[in-house]
Amino acid sequence: MFSAIVLLFAAYLLGNLTTRPRLIGTSLSFCVKDIARGKVGIGDVWKIVAGTYVTDGDWEEVLESYAQIYWYDFPDEAVAIARRLITTGRIEQPRVINGDTRHPLVFDDHWITDESQIRWSDEEYDED
Repeated sequence: MFSAIVLLFAAYLLGNLTTRPRLIGTSLSFCVKDIARGKVGIGDVWKIVAGTYVTDGDWEEVLESYAQIYWYDFPDEAVAIARRLITTGRIEQPRVINGDTRHPLVFDDHWITDESQIRWSDEEYDED
């Protein structure tokens, strides 16, 4: 009986974990702002594919700048969120990793659910 309950509970947890939305952001500044405002839960964020080119030692200067420019309504909270995303490995920077020159473009929305939805700066798009 006990093992059946454990199995049912495990199946319940697994079902909830696999159906949970896993969002991919395409703008560090906009995505952190959404999280700080409560529009998106940090637990729902798989990663942010950022257009930034920041090495580990330079993050503090960038975060300070973003706090003044983008996150001025809640600078401390936003910087703490960004640091958490950085330390948990959820900020991906193709320009740093691959030496890539392209970066994600932000159109109507900066949240997607699949990497194939990323619109890159070196690709052409219709204006529709």
